[in-house]
Amino acid sequence: MEIDLETAVEQFLELAQSYQESSLKASEILQEVAASFRNVRISGADPEKDQDMLLLEWGRGAQFALDQPTDLRQSDDEDLESIEILYLGFTRQLCAGDDEEFDDAAIQMRLICVYQSESSDAEVTSGNLWISDPSRLEYDLKKYASQPFVAEWIDQSCTRSIALVDCCG
Repeated sequence: MEIDLETAVEQFLELAQSYQESSLKASEILQEVAASFRNVRISGADPEKDQDMLLLEWGRGAQFALDQPTDLRQSDDEDLESIEILYLGFTRQLCAGDDEEFDDAAIQMRLICVYQSESSDAEVTSGNLWISDPSRLEYDLKKYASQPFVAEWIDQSCTRSIALVDCCG
């Protein structure tokens, strides 16, 4: 299936809203994100040119403290509060079209699963894995799941989720 970029953003925000209203595990969210990356192409975003990629992240870091799925493309995100969290993150990065500078045209649709930890001061190894080839998705998902932090948290219910759409540049 192929859809345009704005339809992809609308669908992402609707799906993210449904996550706000339930306590899903990151593994369940990742299954849906992976299925979309596998089955849905975005018009003008060619995976072979790295214009449609999936970024899987894990660890501790600062994220925007958003209560609802939010499209930040037209806002000044310097005014947003950030919070330090433990997280698993799933980002689809898209650049629909060849005519524009990548940083000006690319967007990220990010879903972040937030976790509480008794040992919040414990050292956490953060990392990420880029997936640019949908045909290698299963292999890369196994690689992601094998990371110690990911293995510890992926089947735990998220404390909350954060969802946003933003420009890359």
